[in-house]
This record gives sequence, C-alpha cells and structure tokens, in this order.
Amino acid sequence: MIPALLTIAAIAAARQPVVPVPLQAKTLTLFTAPSGSDANSGRYASGHGADGPVATLQTAWRLSQRSAGRAVRILMSGGVYRSTAPTILATRPGALSPSAVTIEPLAHAHVVLSGGVTLDRWRRLTDPRVLEALPESARSHVLECNLAACGVTQTGDLGATGFGRPIVPRQAELFYNQRPMALARWPAVGWADVTGAPGGTTGATFQYKGDEPGRWQAGEDIWVHGFWTWNWADSYEQVTKIDGLSHTITTAQPYGVYGYSAGHRFYAVNVLEELKAAGEYVLDPARDRIYFWPPEALRRGSCVLSVQTAPVLQLQKTRNTTLRGLTIAYGRGAGVTITGGRDNRMVACRICNMGTVGVEIARGHRNSLSSCVVCDTGDGAVQLSGGDRRTLNAADNTVTECDLTRFNRWDYTYRPGVLLAGVGNVVSHNHIHDAPHTAILLSGNNHTISYNEIDHVCQQTSDAGAFYMGRDATMRGNVVEFNFFHDIQPRVSPNGQFGDVMSVYLDDCSCGVTVVGNLFVRAGRGVLIGGGRDNVVQNNIFVDCNPAISVDARGQGWASFWFNGKDPTIMNGLAAVPWQRPPWSVEYPQLTRYLADDPAAPLGNQIRTNVCVGGSWLQLQDGITHASVGDAQNVVGSVGMFVDVAHGNYRLTPGAEPLQLGFQQLPVDEMGRTEQAPTPHGARP
Repeated sequence: MIPALLTIAAIAAARQPVVPVPLQAKTLTLFTAPSGSDANSGRYASGHGADGPVATLQTAWRLSQRSAGRAVRILMSGGVYRSTAPTILATRPGALSPSAVTIEPLAHAHVVLSGGVTLDRWRRLTDPRVLEALPESARSHVLECNLAACGVTQTGDLGATGFGRPIVPRQAELFYNQRPMALARWPAVGWADVTGAPGGTTGATFQYKGDEPGRWQAGEDIWVHGFWTWNWADSYEQVTKIDGLSHTITTAQPYGVYGYSAGHRFYAVNVLEELKAAGEYVLDPARDRIYFWPPEALRRGSCVLSVQTAPVLQLQKTRNTTLRGLTIAYGRGAGVTITGGRDNRMVACRICNMGTVGVEIARGHRNSLSSCVVCDTGDGAVQLSGGDRRTLNAADNTVTECDLTRFNRWDYTYRPGVLLAGVGNVVSHNHIHDAPHTAILLSGNNHTISYNEIDHVCQQTSDAGAFYMGRDATMRGNVVEFNFFHDIQPRVSPNGQFGDVMSVYLDDCSCGVTVVGNLFVRAGRGVLIGGGRDNVVQNNIFVDCNPAISVDARGQGWASFWFNGKDPTIMNGLAAVPWQRPPWSVEYPQLTRYLADDPAAPLGNQIRTNVCVGGSWLQLQDGITHASVGDAQNVVGSVGMFVDVAHGNYRLTPGAEPLQLGFQQLPVDEMGRTEQAPTPHGARP
C-alpha cells in the first residue's frame, strides 16, 4: 500500500519549533576579556578596582556552575581567545546547575576561540640546502619561520588517513588572513597518473610518468594522496623512496587503500621543490621550520598555525546551554563537540579552518546547530547522532538553517557535510555545497532530511551520492522530502571516462526510505534504488537527469553474496536489532516478512506521480518490470509545464497534466536556508 502524500500544510503544522528557555528575572551576568584575569570575579565588563572580567570561557563557566537554579549569561569581549588545551564546559552528574546558560559576545564584538598560534617570526631564507631545492623563481619570495621560537613543539603529520581509516588530528596547517594556504604540490593542479604497480595491489610501490619526482629530496616529509584503485576511495601515504630512473615511488605501510593500480590518479604534497606560487607552503618538522610564499606583504598577526589536537570547545552532558555568535577556528582536530546532555544550542556561530570535523553532536536529546556556518574543514562538516536503535527512541537532535561548505579539504570521501546516525534526528533548511563527495551520509532510523538545498557536491568522485545510505535492510523510516538537488554532475576522470553520481543513492539493498516532494535539476541520476525494497519515490520533479530514476536487482545478481552466506553484511544488520519484536514489528511490519519474502528480491518499491522533463526517465534493470515498481501516474513532459524555468521557477502551470493526476505543487520557495536566517558576525575570524 502506498502511503498518502502529506499536504504541505499538514507537514508545516507537524513541525515543532524549539522554544528557547526563558531567562529568569535575576540573571547572573559574567564577563570575559582576552586581557582579563582568571583571578577576577568576572562580575565586571572592564576593570573595577582590583577586579574585572575573567580571561577565559573555562573560568567563566566554572563560576556559572555556582549559581544553582539561576539563569546565567556570559558576555565575551571581542578578541581572540587562544588556547593550546580544549575549553571544556561540563556538568557533573547530580550537581545542581544553572537553569540556563547563554554564552555570547558583547554587543557588536567579534569573538574567536582559537586552537592556533600566531607566527610572526618570519625571515628571509639563508639555508643553502633550502635555497637550492626551491625553484629559482621562488627564492626571493619564500620566507621561513622557526616554529620552536613561536612556541610550537609538535606539528604532527598528514597521517595515513582516508577511506575506511580513522579520523585523526591533522598535521598543523598554515592560515593567512583567515584562509587556508596550500601545501606545495605536484602537479600544481589536477592529478598525475599511476602508470604501473610493480608490487601488485599489495605492494609498496607504484610508477608515474614525468621527470619531476626524480628531483625531489627523499629525506623530505613528502606524502601522496590518491584514488589508488576506486574513484570512491582515497588515502594519504608517506613517501619513503623515489627512484627517478625507474619512475617509481615507494611508500610506508599500509600501501594505499585497496593497494595501487595502474590507470588511477594521485598527487604529491609538501614538496619543497614544487613551492612555485604565492599562497603555498612546506612544513619541515625535522628542522622545526615552515617555508611560505605569502600572497602579499605580511602583517603582524596575519599568519596562524593550527596546533590544538583536541576539539577546541567541548560541551559534556550540559543542559540548556546556548552558544551564540561565536567563531571557533584553527584546530588540528574538531571544532566543537556536544556530547550527551539536552537542549544545548549553537546559534549563528561560525566554525571554520579545522583539521577534521567542524561540529559533532553525539547522543543526548534536543541538541541543535542552527543558523551557523561550517566551512573549510578537513574531514566533513557536521556529525549528528543520538537515539536508541533497539528501542527506536528518538534523540530529536537537529541541524537547521546552516551553510555547510568547503568540507573535505583533506580526505575526499565518506567525510560528508552531515554524517547522520542513530534514531529520529533532523537535517533541514540547510545549504550544503561545494565539496568533493557526499553531502549527507545516513545510517539509522526515522531521520528526516527536509527543505535542504544541495549542490556542487560529489565533484571529485564517481559511484557516489549527494545523499547516501546502504547495506542494511533495517535502516528504515527515513524520509527525504522537499529538498532541492541541483548541479550534481558527473566529472571526467583522468582516463577520460565520466563518473556516475546520484542525488539520492539508496545503495546496496537500502529499504523503507520515502523520497517525496524533491526537486532535482541537472542532478546526475536523480534516484537510484540499488536492489532494496519498500522504498517510495513520489511527487518529485526531475529536470535534465540521466536517468531520473534507476532500479536494479543486484541482490539477485552480482551482489548475491550478501544472501548466499558468503558475506554476512545484511544478516549482521538484522542481528543488531530486535526486528521481529515490538516496537520494530509495529513500526516496520514489512520487515517482519523480510526473510520469508526472498530478501534478495527488490519487492515493494513504489514510483508514483513524479514529473520528468529532459534527460531520461525510468531505467529498470535485471528484469524488473514497470508493474513490479508500481510505476503509475508519472508524467514525462516538457519545460512548458513550468511557470518560468529561465528564472528557476519550477512550479507547474495551472492545469498542467501532473496536477490533474494528483501531483502536489512543491514548496520551492522554502527549500534551502530562509531569508530570515541570521548569519554569524563578520565574514571570517
């Protein structure tokens, strides 16, 4: 049976806005200032005799916890609050805490919580070895800085990170005028080709073409980043040897994710001999030096090196805590973690220039990130989880009205804009854009992905999806509704072949997903149902997608190993949850018949009342028939059905055929961030 399409009014009525906790009449106000002292009481915004503001947010928080039952407001004077250790805001179990804490800048102030160190000890190069290695055109431009003299004792390294490997704190990075600079690399743009793998896919070597690597000094801290075997799996590997005669590079273990294969792509980074342009740098940990070609004359305080490995700001089991209008930047690890607790909020903050993830919200209830900007992060923008899969209790954690962009600066794959897990969390009204791989990667149940604008993602990969989930038949009840997917196009690989990208990728037997009311424009394959069942694709518009929808029966074909006992992936998913007992059997009655109904067969999918214009419509593979996917009341038409395509108005004209068949107009004006969404103070930290 096909679930009835909810009306826009009904959905709007069902949305439950977060109601801010009112501050009590006798609010305690505390003040911080970079020039303050943690010996002060924090009761004064400026000097008051021997008293005044405290110097750190950590101390202000400690003072706030003495006000049991009262509301507390912490006002921060403008400036940069630098620390090499994390700021931890924690509530002790059983302790009497304030009724609510709000942390925000003083009026019109710009507050930055920084995990970095300012580098101001730049000088001209004098080391003959370095000068000789540099291109002649760079020698008069490149400066060096003694890191130890600036208080930097550890810089780390890039690490053998990537697909299937843990996220770890990144190597220290250089930022100039609040923007990430680029490690000197070869080739300067694009990719080089792997021409051979002498040791096979388990060996330590691969070959390249060209003479440049043969000039590099093997003792340098050089790394290679590549898609070594598949265009959806990248990794970094450390170079141990370069043989210019045989054009062979040898790397340290683990020798490339999936090993090395000819015909794939890579580039090398942190190469002194390739420092050829303004904005590039090389880190030399062995000599405690950094070499930098500044884009313009350096000003004091314009260069920052990220040093802190722990999350810059951590909330641990706090309640009713609001962070508003802050900038968090320059960490080698994550920006902010909110772990446990409830009703914690980040509002109108900017989290940027982080080595790994921008924000992580884990466990807890009704914790939220709203109206924030998360950008220029190394390994994804936001991780959102919470809820109990065994009981299907929802966490109701949310990411709303945010701008998530330029994530995955380092690892390119499976570090999404939002990594969504658990039960009952919401990602809505965000703009997620400009990244090499996935916008939203989902696991778990009963999540809602709604009213987002998603574009220009999956730009460096193939066999990828802007929204992606897969390989677990129990991850049901998820809804992808009223989103605008656009300009998600396949890219050309080094061998000239086009990659294949999807907007909604229900990979490897994904089940029980509702895809309703979305607008897909120039969006690769619009929806791919990869062998799964009980999925509903209804009331969507597809424009210039190829195809709009694709359905296959891979579980009965090339992926039959999941069902014939050779690979326990699907069965492991069933074993992890009580799928045959309430609440599972009540919530997902189709799942109770899963094993009896031939789980490898893509049964119960419904494709109804969609509109397709341009591109191609429905691709059915592996013997699937139109009747078996409920293909009904779908319309393949022309742009004349829309009000004004030239100006992006994809509403159907009155009397258009789809409306006569029951199609409901899409809320295109509500997709993405709303015009009323506030933005953080200042363009950059």
